[in-house]
Amino acid sequence: MNKKTLIIFGLLVIILVIAIKGYDLIIKKGEDNSELTETVNNIEEIKGFTDIPQNFEIEDAIASGYFVIDGREDSDKIYNKNTLDRFIENTNINSKNRKPDKIRIANYNYDGYPTIYEIEYNEFGYILTIDASRNNIIPKSIITNDNIPGNIYNLIIDEDPGINAAIIKLLPNNNTENIEQYEEIEITRYLLSDEIVN
Repeated sequence: MNKKTLIIFGLLVIILVIAIKGYDLIIKKGEDNSELTETVNNIEEIKGFTDIPQNFEIEDAIASGYFVIDGREDSDKIYNKNTLDRFIENTNINSKNRKPDKIRIANYNYDGYPTIYEIEYNEFGYILTIDASRNNIIPKSIITNDNIPGNIYNLIIDEDPGINAAIIKLLPNNNTENIEQYEEIEITRYLLSDEIVN
């Protein structure tokens, strides 16, 4: 073999090795994509609270006694505020008659899809579950925080006129020792200018 033939043969071997490696990478990438697709499909299969229909209409949430934030296009109303007020009164950390209670909040976005929040207070503390399985904007998920001590946290509505918002949150009690280690937990918010419909 002459020098020119050896160079061509060498280049062909290099091209063949690159082609085989490239094919292997494509196959692996395809496998990775199938795993990703499977994960996405699993996310889409999240059903959220099993006692709530997947297509949960706002009228059903209102009739079920949820505190409802109607943020749909041109709406800006809240329903059943008395339910939220009752829950805050029953579970207030300073109440002499603090008692177990549970509330669900349905916050409907601009397109009419809800995120559902369940807040339960019992003798151990608060349990917060956020069900975003029906929401069309944020990732479909269900998150539960069952480690919110009731002797430290209190549910409040924090009104902030500067941003026209009423923020529903769990706030550490000012009398808590080492309060700086506890962060406030924002649950959801509505506009102060929303019309209250009870």
